[in-house]
Amino acid sequence: MFKKQIGSWFSGRALGTSGAAAVELSLLLPVLVVLALGVSDYGALMGGAASLESATRSVAEYARNSPACAAGGLADSNCITGINSLVTTIRPEFS
Repeated sequence: MFKKQIGSWFSGRALGTSGAAAVELSLLLPVLVVLALGVSDYGALMGGAASLESATRSVAEYARNSPACAAGGLADSNCITGINSLVTTIRPEFS
């Protein structure tokens, strides 16, 4: 009875296809890994771009609202000192 049942399970399979799934996986896995690494790298790039945009906006707002920058522009050393301290406060690794 068991031989008959087992024989009916395997009768639908073609001969020589026992390793087909492993071969397909070995062909597609490098592509999928490169795709996943590309997505993560793109995410890191977009995170860095957003951080840079935020820091630029903060410095522009500081320069617009600061009396030292309004009076002397970027030639005033007090304006530059204020911008440097703002950037250090926002992201310490920029200093």
